[in-house]
Amino acid sequence: MSTSHSKQIVLHSFRSRVAVVCLVVFALASFQGCGGEAWHAATYPASGNVSINGKPPEGLVVELHSVGEPVDERQSRPWAVTDSEGNYELTTYQNADGAPAGEYAVVLRWPPSVNRPSFADRLGGKFSNPDTSDIQISVTSGTSELAPIVLDGVAVESAKRAERGRSGPPGPSMGLGKAQ
Repeated sequence: MSTSHSKQIVLHSFRSRVAVVCLVVFALASFQGCGGEAWHAATYPASGNVSINGKPPEGLVVELHSVGEPVDERQSRPWAVTDSEGNYELTTYQNADGAPAGEYAVVLRWPPSVNRPSFADRLGGKFSNPDTSDIQISVTSGTSELAPIVLDGVAVESAKRAERGRSGPPGPSMGLGKAQ
């Protein structure tokens, strides 16, 4: 057996052991950090559709804010991102698991790109405050097809313009960029 071949076997064996140790550590940390799922509220499949000025807004972030009591002790917020047809499926704890039953104020934010996180909003922040949201929905036990969200006569910035106008999170600028 050549020296280089034996080094490859040892290196492969070492990498395998490191990978196994990393997986075990990650799994243990995950279980210990979560403390189980006792804090989760029951969720129900919930989906809907959004149109803005008669068109589907691909990549629009839909976020629900509980009206009244929080849905769980961690104040989780169901959310989704619309597809090319304007459709969305809500997620609270796991992908497309739905939302807890309740009344919600809806917050909408439309980043310039589906593929790149951004604080920019093509809607100019008009629908980003749950305290002033005129959009309300109810999630009920069982499967929910939510009422469509139809926004007409809404000013929509181009993706390029929205990205130029925002360098920080929504809210007061705090020296980070233009406030909305």
